[in-house]
Amino acid sequence: MDGYPDDQQRVMRQMQRDLTTAQASAGRRQPLIEASAGWVMRNRSTPPAPPSGDVHIYAQGGRLWARSTLGDVPLLPIPDPPQAGFVGAPSSVQAPVSLDSGALAAAYNQLRLDVINTVDTLADLIVELKSSSPPIVSPF
Repeated sequence: MDGYPDDQQRVMRQMQRDLTTAQASAGRRQPLIEASAGWVMRNRSTPPAPPSGDVHIYAQGGRLWARSTLGDVPLLPIPDPPQAGFVGAPSSVQAPVSLDSGALAAAYNQLRLDVINTVDTLADLIVELKSSSPPIVSPF
């Protein structure tokens, strides 16, 4: 536009053309945010770091992030994992102590030992899960 306009009608027509052009170009891409029913930020790739002292807020993978020259920081904490209910100790193995003879005696004895070791390991795991902080398995 002219710095010193002399024809106000020409200036108005130019402003209308500029406004129409701006509206047409703005309607070509999807907005990055919506605010009509709360803010909705579109998922996007990690942006480049902004200039020193500035912060870039963006959404990625369903989470809200901030990026600065210091790096990326999640803006919302990760929720605690859900806690499982009570798990009781496994029952003891109910099998004959060992077989002394027969073709299957060695295999049976080894299988029984493996089951006992698995039950013991499971019992230890349950104790560790109950005593973790926060407990992953309910102690009650």
